[in-house]
Amino acid sequence: MKRVLVRAMLAAILLAAAQVHAQPLDDDSVAALERFYEDFNGDEWSRNDGWMDPEIDPCDWYGVGCDTWGGEFVIRTLTLPGNNLSGDWSGTDIFEYVISSIDLRDNALTGSLSRLPQPVEIVLLSGNDLSGTLPERPSNYGDSLYELDLARNDIQGAVPQSWRQLDVPYLDLSGNRLTQGWQNALLAAQNYINIADNEFSGSLDEAGVVVTHLLDHNDSVTAGGINLCWNDFSITSEIKIDQIEQRHVGGANFLDCLGRQRAELNAGISGSWFDPSRSGEGISSHLLESGGVLLYHFGFDGAGRQHWLIGVGQESGRTLHWTDRIISTSGRFGDGMVDEESGGIGFGIDWRIDRLGADLVQIERVYADFSGCPLDPPTPMPCAARMHSNRFDYDRLSELAGTRCDNQHPLQHLSGAWFDSERSGEGFVVEVLEDGRGLVYWFTYRPDESMHQAWMIGTGDFDGQTLSIDEMIRPIGGAWGEDFNPDAVVDQPWGSLTLDFTDGESGHAYWDSIDPAYGSGDHPIERLSRVRLAECH
Repeated sequence: MKRVLVRAMLAAILLAAAQVHAQPLDDDSVAALERFYEDFNGDEWSRNDGWMDPEIDPCDWYGVGCDTWGGEFVIRTLTLPGNNLSGDWSGTDIFEYVISSIDLRDNALTGSLSRLPQPVEIVLLSGNDLSGTLPERPSNYGDSLYELDLARNDIQGAVPQSWRQLDVPYLDLSGNRLTQGWQNALLAAQNYINIADNEFSGSLDEAGVVVTHLLDHNDSVTAGGINLCWNDFSITSEIKIDQIEQRHVGGANFLDCLGRQRAELNAGISGSWFDPSRSGEGISSHLLESGGVLLYHFGFDGAGRQHWLIGVGQESGRTLHWTDRIISTSGRFGDGMVDEESGGIGFGIDWRIDRLGADLVQIERVYADFSGCPLDPPTPMPCAARMHSNRFDYDRLSELAGTRCDNQHPLQHLSGAWFDSERSGEGFVVEVLEDGRGLVYWFTYRPDESMHQAWMIGTGDFDGQTLSIDEMIRPIGGAWGEDFNPDAVVDQPWGSLTLDFTDGESGHAYWDSIDPAYGSGDHPIERLSRVRLAECH
């Protein structure tokens, strides 16, 4: 789990500081950036604005932030996540020139981490293709490292015993192929450790297994804790179980993710999922034809208001995951999102879905509750937020036509997200079902000045390419997390909705609500996403 609360505050401070640079970088730092560009195929980056242009200050190159540090002008940050970087990481010396943070997540870096980074404070390398083994900690290694994220790579072997003296506050080794030394990993981190989704095995009852130094996770502002999921661990000690569940992501039911077998991902994962004991909340997730996975979560916030989240994540092996990319926006019905520049209010921090069977998944949700923050953008930082997480097994609620070769339908291409570009920040999720009906979620906002969210759901029949839903409902009365009571959820009738698809890329929406505040109206719609369907020959 990423330290979003702390990191967001640091980022705001660093960004402000990095905007002004009255003196040039030294020649060695400029040369290091130039080597970095060449070593990692800068000409192929998604964005390389300014790089290698002698007329542009290197501190203005895309992703580079500079500042005064210890009386010298230095590279403070290097931020290029998801930017199509590729190349062998093994010999890079960029650690020596960036003082505060390096964020290169979700690129295509290869090679190994040949040495621990120093003196940089935050290093984020998750979602690359790093391999090899973890380096030893040198005896003279300093204490500047604050966060090290190596998740979702292909690192193998053992966590070295020397890492027991690493003392890094936040460490993420999840999603690799590590087999030994998990006890060392637990002692390497001060506040939070994630070793989920590796190939570790053993008994958590061992005397050497220590977790009490880690911070609590749920209902705190510390973002501490532990994640041991998807390894072959066993545990029987009630004392150890109590110690771990206080700190474990997902809370008391962490045993539900230990030693379980997972199924392969395919197009059939797309659709809607829910916990039958928590009817009134759930998710709609779609593998995208363009790559990645689109997630909508529908439910309620900590104050009991309707609440929805949206995020685009990635698939990795048997897992779908969203990291720092799930947002909740504010707006008004009819206007869309209030301020697109604000980017919404961040709620989802780390979410993942693991497939357990054809009709069963497990969802792990890490959530920062910003409900106490002002909604008027931009949200001031710092803004107090409490961390929550939970874990549920979700049953299938819907299966999309065309996600198997034996459930094809002529209208299956209409599944996906649709919106009006003039009302950005709200829209429809359409799921064409196996029987030819259409399931629609309408994610929007209240028709008042509260800027709170609203969502409606309904099913209907197609007449040609026109989908008519006589009764959309707007569920109310729910809550977030442990306070959720399905008996309190009321399906409030909302009105009718018609989606008229003129072709596979555009159409028109018409509504007639029984709530006069929503009234009746219409607007054009266009495709926002296309679902990846089964490849059938």
